[in-house]
Amino acid sequence: MLLRETLSCDMNKNMVEIGNIIEGTVDRIEPYGLFLNHAGGKVVVLGPEVSWHDHRNLRDRFKIRDVLRVLVLRYNYKDDVYVGSIRRLHPELNPYRDLSRLRPGTVLQGKVTSLAGDEVTVALPNGAFGHVPKYRAPSHWARGQMVPVVITALEVDEGRLWLDAAESYPNKTVNGSTETKEKQAAN
Repeated sequence: MLLRETLSCDMNKNMVEIGNIIEGTVDRIEPYGLFLNHAGGKVVVLGPEVSWHDHRNLRDRFKIRDVLRVLVLRYNYKDDVYVGSIRRLHPELNPYRDLSRLRPGTVLQGKVTSLAGDEVTVALPNGAFGHVPKYRAPSHWARGQMVPVVITALEVDEGRLWLDAAESYPNKTVNGSTETKEKQAAN
């Protein structure tokens, strides 16, 4: 059978197109995500894709039979389930979008929330959080401490943020002006 014929046959199976917005009914709530039913198909929304800001227990926020709008991100062929996002329906609430508007090297203040594995997790006041590789973080950083950081990489729609300790960043922006290592050494 040709690919075109195969695709034509499969299109009749009520496949949902990636990128579509669908409605699904919650039929299971787990600590790690929501399971919904859409036209007989399974949809999962994992915890991080539920909300940009509200990180309360999912069982406190949703009920079985709630009807939710979901953006379809991909299809997991192995498990026969659509993977979706609720938070991406609300880009105006995305705290990472604000960060994308900052000048490179802008120093931000964040709170260390975790020192696990090979990274230090830092929460920013706007609700975003990012990671500093442990080898780049000063040894005196501790959980709960406010620390100066700069953005090294950012994926806005994915909500992924990589940071560096401001003191080890070569060109940082403080109060609107760029400081180079040479300028910092002269001070």
